[in-house]
Amino acid sequence: MSVGTRVDSTVGPNVTLNTTGLQVAKDATNHTGFLPFKVDSVTAFVSTSAGGNTPTVVAGNAGVCTLSGSGAILTAKLPTAALSIGSEFIFRNVDARAHILSNSAETGGTLNIVSGATVGTRITMAAVVDASVIFKSDGKRLIVIGGFGNNPVT
Repeated sequence: MSVGTRVDSTVGPNVTLNTTGLQVAKDATNHTGFLPFKVDSVTAFVSTSAGGNTPTVVAGNAGVCTLSGSGAILTAKLPTAALSIGSEFIFRNVDARAHILSNSAETGGTLNIVSGATVGTRITMAAVVDASVIFKSDGKRLIVIGGFGNNPVT
């Protein structure tokens, strides 16, 4: 008798008799559950005041996040790398402002946003509609893995 493991989005992991290996199910109807399927929701971060505001992004916001401001540039405070291990974040500008992604939740002075050979504390988005940056946390760093536009790390 062999024992295998099946994981699905309804009941989670379960042991199955007379099977081998690992089976991963998906919800083919809604195209959700496991990669490469769509993200269930999009989180919108909006600056609503002339002076701007600083929303806090949490690990639960992993996926697609949009940035916009009705009166000012938005400065979003990213989660710590340690609290978002394995998470992938996609930030996209809805408007043509140079929004900022800051690692200010980290211990002061920590340089942990990495893009190629550049390490810094923030990303300044290109001031164009649809500028985007994609990064993933390895537990110590937020590593830029892609994007659209000139989004420098400083």
